[in-house]
Amino acid sequence: MQLYIDARAGLAGEELLPALAHAGLDLQPLERMLRQSGLVEEFSLIPSSGRLGTGLRLALRCRKELSAPWLERLHALPMAKGPLDALCGALREAMERLEAAERAVFSLPAPTGPDIGRSAARPGSPSDPWAAPQSDRPPPPDQKLCAAVLLFSLFWACETYRLTAVSLGPLPWSGQSGAEGGPASPSPLAARFLRGKELAEAPNAPSMPVGVLGAFLLDSLVARYGSPQPLTRAPHGIISGLGVGYAAGADAGGAGSGETPGLRLLLLDGPATEERRHEWIYILESHIDHLSGEDLGRCFSVLPEAGALDVIWLPALMKKNRPGGVLRVLCQPEALDRVERAFYAHTHTLGIRRALAERTILPRREAAVETPEGTLRAKAYTINGEEFARPEYEALLELSRKTGRSLPELRLMAARLLAGE
Repeated sequence: MQLYIDARAGLAGEELLPALAHAGLDLQPLERMLRQSGLVEEFSLIPSSGRLGTGLRLALRCRKELSAPWLERLHALPMAKGPLDALCGALREAMERLEAAERAVFSLPAPTGPDIGRSAARPGSPSDPWAAPQSDRPPPPDQKLCAAVLLFSLFWACETYRLTAVSLGPLPWSGQSGAEGGPASPSPLAARFLRGKELAEAPNAPSMPVGVLGAFLLDSLVARYGSPQPLTRAPHGIISGLGVGYAAGADAGGAGSGETPGLRLLLLDGPATEERRHEWIYILESHIDHLSGEDLGRCFSVLPEAGALDVIWLPALMKKNRPGGVLRVLCQPEALDRVERAFYAHTHTLGIRRALAERTILPRREAAVETPEGTLRAKAYTINGEEFARPEYEALLELSRKTGRSLPELRLMAARLLAGE
C-alpha cells in the first residue's frame, strides 16, 4: 500500500498520526502498547474540523517522570522481536540524526549521556522552541521524547499496515513576510530536514508552514520508506483511504483560522497489474588495488551484514599497471552510515564516492513450485500483466543436495512446470 502526503496547508507534525487513523487505520493496538510501556498518560483521537473538512486530532500527553530510559521501554513492548528491534533501531538512528543536526545548528557539545530524556510535554506550547521560527536554542529533552513517541508510532503504522511507499506532494512556502520584510523562511533546524524537498509558494498557508517537528518526522519517514522528491504527477493507484489530521492546537470547528496546519493524505492500493515503486538508494564505490583476494572476499559477507543491498566487484587495470578494480556497494539511505563505516573498516580505502540514485522496483511475493522432487520456494512478480515466478537459489541448492540433480536441471524442470508443460 502507498501513502501519499499532501501538506500544502502546512505541517506542524502532530497531524500525521490522526490523519492515518482518519483514513481507516486502527491505532488501538498502538495505544495499548504505549500505555503499557508507561510512556504515555493520554493517547486519544478527537474529532476536529477546519478548512480541510472534518478530521481528527491527537491528544498526546507523556509521563513527566520515567523510571527507565524511553528506548528500553519501547524494547519491552509486546511485539515480535525481529520487527521490534528493526523499529527501535530505525528510531534510534533518526534521533541520533536529530541530535547531530542540533549540534551543527546550535554549536552544541557532543552528548555525554545515552538517553534523550525522561519527561515529555506536548509540542506546540507557547514556549515551544519547535514552533519558534528562528529559535536560538534547541528543543529541550522532554519535547524530543514526545517526538520519539510520535515517530515510533508512525513507523509502527507503516510496518503494521504495510505502507511500503511514502511520497510527498510539494511542501508549502509561505507568501507572508518575515521579520525583515522578506519571505518567511524555515528555522535553521527545520531547514536541515527539508533539504532535497521542493517547496511551493502557498500564500494562504500559516506564516511558518513547516515546523521543526513536521520537517523531522517527514524526513524520517521518507528516509525509511520513500523518496525525498515530490511527485511530478498525480499519485497512481486505487484509493483505499482518505484522511485529514489537525495539529493539537485545533479544537472542533476552530482549525480554519489559517494558523493551525491541517494535513490530508491518501492510502493507495496498486492496480492488479505491476505497479512500479520508486525509491532512492545510495551507490558507494572505491578503486581498490591493495587488498588480497581473501580480504576482498570478506567484504562480500560483512557489507551485506551491515545493510548493503548488493556488493559488486568490477576488475580493472589501475595506475602503475596494477591489477585492481572497483568495489561498488548499493544500500538504502537509512543504512548509509553503517555500510560506509564497514566499507572503510574492511577495505582501508582512503575515499568513497557517493551517488544518490532513483530506481524503480516491482512488487514481489512468495510463491511455491511443486515438483516431483519436492517443493521449491519461488519469487513471483508481474510484468506487463503477465505472471512470472523465479525459484530461489537457496531452494534450488537445497533440493539439489537432497536429490543429486544439478541446478540447471532443477531450474529447467521448474520453468516447464510454471509454463504448464
